[in-house]
Order: sequence, then structure tokens, then C-alpha cells
Amino acid sequence: IRLLDAEHKMLEVVKAHNLKMDSLALRVQGVGEGVLGRVLLKGKPIVVQDVQRDPRYLRKEWAKKEGFISFLGVPLESKKKIIGTLSFLSRRKRLFQKKEVSLALAFANQTAVAIENAQLYEEQKRSLLERKKLHEISVASSSKLDTSSILKLIVESALELTGAKRATIRLLTRDKKKVEKALYASSDPEFSYPPAKLRPDRLAWRIIREKRPIVARAGSPTSCLIRDKSLKMGIKTLAGFPLVEQEDVV
Repeated sequence: IRLLDAEHKMLEVVKAHNLKMDSLALRVQGVGEGVLGRVLLKGKPIVVQDVQRDPRYLRKEWAKKEGFISFLGVPLESKKKIIGTLSFLSRRKRLFQKKEVSLALAFANQTAVAIENAQLYEEQKRSLLERKKLHEISVASSSKLDTSSILKLIVESALELTGAKRATIRLLTRDKKKVEKALYASSDPEFSYPPAKLRPDRLAWRIIREKRPIVARAGSPTSCLIRDKSLKMGIKTLAGFPLVEQEDVV
């Protein structure tokens, strides 16, 4: 099952069966790319009898290695809006019949409704949590707490709100040439290590130079901004935001 990230025009895997999570088949895929991209754009099922030969299928070498031959992809549609795709791969050559395609569409429709309902519930919970955390930060900012304590509260709140593994705040020296202070929080002991020294090619410096938010995703052109160590630890997305004071990144 892949869901559409409309903002970044990507299809991202949310659930897979009988595939390794580091599999090529599970990498993010652009809207319009390959067979799944066409399923999403057209909003109709697509059957491929032999993915190892079909020019529309992007990962032929991977399919040969894993022994996959036939493919069926259907759109996930709810309230006349396509939110993702449901796809199947077979290790024997077959032409999926109309009855099988109809069954897959029925599964997809039920899946789409369930996903939309779950997302709505999570959005409501998230909205309440956001208001609570923003209030806590506002109260702390107007109190006599020192700067480090307030920043620590902010990174811990950001971690809880995003569900991320780790959150870090870096403050620059006045000359903007190096980091003066770094505070971090982690939801996983594996990620409880001090912030690494910033290199010019890393995400944080790019955010500082460009003064804009940047999102880096594994398997996308921005994956070069994610450290090899982080990729090996299973990190798939990094998001960074500039701290701006009077139009200056601090």
C-alpha cells in the first residue's frame, strides 16, 4: 500500500507484505513515474503480465532478482479523491482476470475509507496536542526559565508532535560561522547521541544559507543530505526549519 504525499508529489509505502523494508520496490516513487504513477494519475487499474519486459515497469533488474513476473495495481479512492495505490506482484506469469481486478478494487475502496477515517481521527488528536504544547511553550517563554530550559522544552515538544526519532536545535555564533549551542531530544535510545559537527554539505547549513525549510527523503534526489550513518539506522526523512529573528537566521 502506497499513500500519496501531495505536497512532494511522491508515493510512499505505508505497508508491505512479503517484501523486505529496504527493498528497491519500497522506495519513494514520483507521481506519474512507472506503472504505479500511471495508476495514480489515471485512477484506473493496470495489469502487467511480465514486469521484467514491460517498459513501464521501472525496476526490471530487481524483479528478475526476486523472481516477480506479473503485476496488478489499483487506485485507493475515497470521496472521489485518489489517495494512493494498492498493488500486487506474482512470481508466476498470469493475466489477472476481471473478477480479480474487481476484488482488488473492492479491497482498495474499503482500505481508502479506513485510511481516511483514521487520518481524520489522528488530525483531531494532533490539533489538540498542538494547542497544548504551544500553550506550554508560551507560558515557559514568559517565565523566568533560562534559554536552555526553554529550548529543551521546544525540542521535546517537537519530538512528541511529529513522532520523529530525534529533534535538534542548533544556535549559531554571531558571525554565523559555527554552532554555538546544540540541544536535542530523542524518543529512541539508539538516537541518543550528541549532535554531529556540521559539514558545509549537510542539511542544516543548506537551511541556513537558503533561509527556508528543507525536507530530505531517502530514495529521492535530496537523499544526499542524509548522513550514511542515519540511513543505515533506518532514517528515511529529515526535515529542517530555519530559526529566524528580524529576517536573520540565528
